[in-house]
Amino acid sequence: TGDFTIYNNDEGGGDANEPRVTINSPCVLSANKLALIQTGNGNGNGGSRIITFNANSGATVNLSGGTNPISISSQTSLETGKVVFNINSGSTFNYSGSVAQTIPASISNSGSGGTSNSIALNYGNLTINNTNASGATAGGNLTVNGALAINNGGKFVGGSHTHTVAGNLTNDGTYTLSGTTINLTGN
Repeated sequence: TGDFTIYNNDEGGGDANEPRVTINSPCVLSANKLALIQTGNGNGNGGSRIITFNANSGATVNLSGGTNPISISSQTSLETGKVVFNINSGSTFNYSGSVAQTIPASISNSGSGGTSNSIALNYGNLTINNTNASGATAGGNLTVNGALAINNGGKFVGGSHTHTVAGNLTNDGTYTLSGTTINLTGN
């Protein structure tokens, strides 16, 4: 499994060339990493183009890559709201690496175009199947609008964060408490 990249070469062409990816039920996207990349000279629509990723209800995204499994890289400055992650509460993000993983709570531009505002990643269902000795570690305060499941053989390290889970919390693996608070808000 390789990386899944949404690529936009910003050389003009108008809104019709705005990259959009939608994962619907019962589709599964499996990749090491999910990357949104915007290149070009900015002579097209500059940072005004919208790059959109949708994970609809019933869709599953399996990520097996390491430290930055979801990233944005842009050579032009991205305006607020121009990179959109729509994660439906009925979708599932599965962190399934055999290497240490970081589960991002948000993402921001790592490219040469400067920083964009941080985009919160509010997960639908979040499943941990990471089998590395270091496990999958929360990279910030996670919001899970569905269920959080740590499956058999999976390891989740909550870190010194406060996580919000609207659905069930199931631990059939290893959950390392290290100053972690879990708020179960019910749904």
